[in-house]
Formats: sequence, C-alpha cells, structure tokens
Amino acid sequence: MREEIIRVENLKKYFPVGSKGIFGGEKEYVRAVDGVSFSIKKGEVLALVGESGCGKSTTGRILVGLETPTDGKVFFKGEEIKDFRKKEIRRQVQMIFQDPYASLNPKMTIGEHLMEPLLIHFPEEISPSRAKELAIELLKRVGLTPEDHFFTRYPHQLSGGQKQRVVIARAMILRPEFVVADEAVSMIDLSLRASILELLMSFNKEYSLSMLFISHDFSVAKIIGDTLGVMYLGNIVELGPMQEVLNNPKHPYTLALLSAIPSFGEKRFNLKVLGDIPNPKNPPSGCKFHPRCPFAKKECKLSSPVLSGEEHRVACHYPIS
Repeated sequence: MREEIIRVENLKKYFPVGSKGIFGGEKEYVRAVDGVSFSIKKGEVLALVGESGCGKSTTGRILVGLETPTDGKVFFKGEEIKDFRKKEIRRQVQMIFQDPYASLNPKMTIGEHLMEPLLIHFPEEISPSRAKELAIELLKRVGLTPEDHFFTRYPHQLSGGQKQRVVIARAMILRPEFVVADEAVSMIDLSLRASILELLMSFNKEYSLSMLFISHDFSVAKIIGDTLGVMYLGNIVELGPMQEVLNNPKHPYTLALLSAIPSFGEKRFNLKVLGDIPNPKNPPSGCKFHPRCPFAKKECKLSSPVLSGEEHRVACHYPIS
C-alpha cells in the first residue's frame, strides 16, 4: 500500500456575499466547496474536473493554505494541518498557478525567482552561489536553454509557454511531495500543451510526486491523471480510477460532460442536461443536480446523496448501471 500524502474530510468553504433584504438580516454565502472528501497517495495524480465555478480551484487553494476552510480537515502524511505557515509545510506543498503572467514578479529575473525559495528555506545549508547552480540546472531540466540566457531574463521577455515552464521550475526546485496544478495548461497554445504535460509527468515519476491536477478538459485530465474526480456546485459527484470513470460513468452529470466533448464520429455518450447551473448562493434542496437531471425522481428533490461505493464512488440515488 502506498503512503497517503493528502486527505481531506468534509471540506467546506463559504464566501460571504452580503445580507438578505435592504436593511440587512441573515447573511448570504456562496458555497464554493460544500463537503468534499478525498485522499491522494504518494505518486498519485488526482485529476479534478467540472464546469467553471464548481469549486475546483478553491479546493486547490485550500490545500496549499491560500484559503482558510470554513469547516473540515486537511491531513498531510497523516497529520492534520492547522497552520499552513509552518516552514516545513510550505516547502513540501507547492502550487502551479493557472496564469503564469500574473504569478511571476515583473521586477525579478528568472534566476531570482528560482533562487529565492532555496535561500528562504535553506539559508544555512545553501549559499547564493549554490542556489544559482541549482537554478541553472533546473532551467535546463525544464527545457529553457541556453540556461545562462534565461537566468538573466525578466518575465516580460519570455513567451507564455516559457513562463509556464518557469512557474513549474519554481514549484519543483524545493522537491515538494505534493503539488496543486491549477489549470496548468489552459493558457498555453495547443501545440505546447503536450510538452508541458510531459514535463509534469516526468517530475511525477522522478520525484514520486503526488498531485491535484485541476482542469475542465477531459482530454488533458486523462493523459496525466490516475484518478478522476468530477465536481458539481461544490461537491464531488463521482470519483474513481481514470479509465473506469471515463468508460463507465455512473453519475448523469459525468455522462453529460462526456457527451459534450466534440467528436467527428459517432458519439459513445449522448445525454443533454436541462437548464442552467443553479445559483450557488441558493442551491437546490436534495441532489443539487436534480433540476437539470433527466433521470431525477422525487427522492432526488428531498434528500442529498452521499459519495458511496468501493473504488468507483458516486453520489447519486439512481446511478447509471
């Protein structure tokens, strides 16, 4: 059995958005994450997919300490994390942001971006000269050559794909055990996506790196993920081995997402959902998907299903067989 690196239990994040009525009253919240539980083992990649606004990125930000959960627990290697500011946690848990343009400091060179984490976390063990050596080695590792040229460049002098490689290098230079990759290839040209995915997969194999890979694209998720989780309105509605979920979807929402993938040939799945996504400030009672589900029955409106099953788990009263 592989070691469990990350486990979350009943994770919730509610964002206050004001009060009901003109003169105040009961506060209103957007339930971005509303009771999420999963675990990630050493070397495992969990791909989390779903429509925009379903809570994927918020979940990832909680796991690296950029958001404080409203409720629930996060465990790292079996110990509950109560303070993400601890130096050891900050070193072992890193994030690759969606927008490489916004996640790099325009006033710092690429070399300074890579040296800074080493000098902060290992001030006594690693000298500035050694930090420079390690940074140059990693630039070569991520394909930014000649390394000396890129070391002195500024972010605005790099292309989007090159910036994303820098962001990946900055996350990897501390040899973390867990990384959140938030839409890591969504802003990259299609011609470059394969090379960025190959780079992430090589780090995954070389370091036995555990990863939460957030995406809205099944075609990307299935390349890199071992496990697939599908989110809808703050909840994981289906979770299981990647190929098992793709080949045998049990939740109508997963089936609808797979049906929406463009195809020039005959589609294997063909399910259309009704209406639009409900307001996250006032989600439907019972199963949140029931207003859009063509298979919904009375029980779906009255009670909320829980994620259940063995390896392939689904939160649905009437899962597809």
